[in-house]
Amino acid sequence: MASPFPLAQVYIDSLRSQLQEQLQAPVQLQFDDPSEGLVPPKPGSDPKLAQRAIWLVSEGNSSLTGNPAQNPRHLANFEPLVIFMEIPWCLFALKTSPAHEQKDLLAWLSSLGRPAQIGVGAYSGSPIMWVHALASRAKNKRKTTDQRPLQVQARPFQGAEMLTPMLEKSVDLAISRCSHMRKIGNDVAVVAKSHNETIRYVPTVPTFTELGLPPLGRGWHGAFVPRNMAQADKQKLIAAFETITMSAETQKAILDIWQIPLRIDHATSQRYIHHYIQTWQAIFELMERNTQEETTAAKTSK
Repeated sequence: MASPFPLAQVYIDSLRSQLQEQLQAPVQLQFDDPSEGLVPPKPGSDPKLAQRAIWLVSEGNSSLTGNPAQNPRHLANFEPLVIFMEIPWCLFALKTSPAHEQKDLLAWLSSLGRPAQIGVGAYSGSPIMWVHALASRAKNKRKTTDQRPLQVQARPFQGAEMLTPMLEKSVDLAISRCSHMRKIGNDVAVVAKSHNETIRYVPTVPTFTELGLPPLGRGWHGAFVPRNMAQADKQKLIAAFETITMSAETQKAILDIWQIPLRIDHATSQRYIHHYIQTWQAIFELMERNTQEETTAAKTSK
């Protein structure tokens, strides 16, 4: 069982011990470089072992670039066993930042008179795409006489380390998992959240859309296997993980790391990921069309 990054050691250990109990067999856990994501078995590796590999994957560690037939790491080449949880995103700013007083953050960012700096998790797909959506919305928003065209620059960071660039005032806002509130100290606070649900650790703040910003969905975390895994092995794992995801131990472990338990079965998890892949394919196609239109417009204006 390979995890691209240790989301939380206690949670990962809980899944491993429960899986060993369900399968009545030892389970080896391996942590890989988070930048690698879903890594197919290397040539020359034990084919039997490769066919039994399980990946614990988060949205930010999955790949959706290119054609699945040409990209072995593409998420479409793997089948979800279960999606355990959703991961809410929060928008952070220094407590001393005027951002906390704004009812229209887009207008405020436009009024800065310089490119807005947005801190974004280095392996967080949705927030990175959100920055592109922010820039696109700014281009289409009617500007007042005291506003300049908004330019947005993403500043990658890792995990709760966004506190450093924020304290150095090199970013105006930062997007990170809401659960990082536990690690960022008292100088940074939440400006907006990606969801409407009342969650114990998220303060009463507006959503992204309520502040005039593009919406941002929640991330996810689940267990995946290669699509060509033997059907008998796959069915055994599906049964095991459906039991594990519904267990009180798993639910407590997810809540303890400040995430949202999903409690969904294998079939629902498949539909969930299929919708996720389709959504991002549509976004990529839209971005490509916008890029082509901007290139054509730039050539025409010369």
